[in-house]
Amino acid sequence: MAMTLSRISDPTILGIVLRAARERSGLTQTQLAERLETSQRYISEMESGKRVTAIVRLLETVDELGATLYIDIPERGTTLDLDASASGRDDG
Repeated sequence: MAMTLSRISDPTILGIVLRAARERSGLTQTQLAERLETSQRYISEMESGKRVTAIVRLLETVDELGATLYIDIPERGTTLDLDASASGRDDG
Protein backbone atom coordinates (compact mmCIF):
# COMPACT_ATOMS: atom_id res chain seq x y z
CA MET A 1 0.00 0.00 0.00
CA ALA A 2 1.40 3.43 -0.94
CA MET A 3 1.93 5.89 1.90
CA THR A 4 2.76 9.55 2.28
CA LEU A 5 5.36 10.24 4.95
CA SER A 6 4.93 13.54 6.83
CA ARG A 7 7.34 15.02 9.38
CA ILE A 8 5.52 16.44 12.40
CA SER A 9 7.26 19.40 14.00
CA ASP A 10 4.42 21.53 15.37
CA PRO A 11 0.67 21.36 16.12
CA THR A 12 -0.28 23.10 12.88
CA ILE A 13 1.49 20.51 10.73
CA LEU A 14 0.02 17.71 12.84
CA GLY A 15 -3.45 19.17 12.32
CA ILE A 16 -3.00 19.32 8.55
CA VAL A 17 -1.78 15.72 8.47
CA LEU A 18 -4.56 14.44 10.72
CA ARG A 19 -7.20 16.16 8.62
CA ALA A 20 -5.75 14.68 5.41
CA ALA A 21 -5.66 11.21 6.97
CA ARG A 22 -9.24 11.54 8.21
CA GLU A 23 -10.48 12.74 4.84
CA ARG A 24 -8.65 9.94 3.02
CA SER A 25 -10.35 7.51 5.36
CA GLY A 26 -13.72 8.91 4.35
CA LEU A 27 -14.64 9.90 7.90
CA THR A 28 -16.26 13.07 9.15
CA GLN A 29 -14.97 14.74 12.30
CA THR A 30 -18.06 13.47 14.10
CA GLN A 31 -17.51 9.87 12.98
CA LEU A 32 -13.85 9.98 14.05
CA ALA A 33 -14.79 11.50 17.40
CA GLU A 34 -17.33 8.74 18.00
CA ARG A 35 -14.76 6.04 17.22
CA LEU A 36 -12.25 7.64 19.57
CA GLU A 37 -14.87 8.36 22.24
CA THR A 38 -14.15 12.07 22.25
CA SER A 39 -15.90 15.20 21.01
CA GLN A 40 -16.10 16.57 17.49
CA ARG A 41 -14.81 19.84 18.95
CA TYR A 42 -11.60 18.14 20.11
CA ILE A 43 -11.03 16.70 16.62
CA SER A 44 -11.65 20.15 15.14
CA GLU A 45 -9.19 21.75 17.55
CA MET A 46 -6.49 19.21 16.70
CA GLU A 47 -7.05 19.65 12.97
CA SER A 48 -6.90 23.44 13.26
CA GLY A 49 -3.51 23.22 14.97
CA LYS A 50 -4.73 24.43 18.34
CA ARG A 51 -2.03 23.99 20.90
CA VAL A 52 -3.63 21.07 22.74
CA THR A 53 -1.48 20.54 25.84
CA ALA A 54 -0.85 16.82 25.28
CA ILE A 55 0.22 17.44 21.67
CA VAL A 56 2.53 20.28 22.62
CA ARG A 57 4.15 18.18 25.36
CA LEU A 58 4.61 15.26 22.97
CA LEU A 59 6.30 17.48 20.37
CA GLU A 60 8.48 19.13 23.04
CA THR A 61 9.54 15.69 24.32
CA VAL A 62 10.37 14.48 20.81
CA ASP A 63 12.41 17.64 20.17
CA GLU A 64 14.22 17.45 23.52
CA LEU A 65 15.24 13.87 22.79
CA GLY A 66 16.60 14.90 19.40
CA ALA A 67 14.09 12.63 17.71
CA THR A 68 11.79 13.21 14.75
CA LEU A 69 8.12 12.30 14.62
CA TYR A 70 6.65 11.06 11.33
CA ILE A 71 3.18 9.87 10.32
CA ASP A 72 2.51 7.56 7.37
CA ILE A 73 -0.74 8.47 5.64
CA PRO A 74 -2.42 5.80 3.51
CA GLU A 75 -3.30 6.84 -0.02
CA ARG A 76 -6.90 7.64 -0.88
CA GLY A 77 -9.12 4.57 -1.04
CA THR A 78 -7.46 2.81 1.90
CA THR A 79 -8.62 3.05 5.49
CA LEU A 80 -6.81 3.66 8.74
CA ASP A 81 -7.17 1.00 11.41
CA LEU A 82 -8.43 3.38 14.09
CA ASP A 83 -9.65 0.63 16.38
CA ALA A 84 -6.17 -0.89 16.64
CA SER A 85 -4.44 2.43 17.26
CA ALA A 86 -7.01 3.60 19.80
CA SER A 87 -6.89 0.36 21.80
CA GLY A 88 -3.15 0.68 22.27
CA ARG A 89 -3.17 4.16 23.72
CA ASP A 90 -2.01 4.90 27.25
CA ASP A 91 -3.85 7.79 28.84
CA GLY A 92 -1.78 7.79 32.00
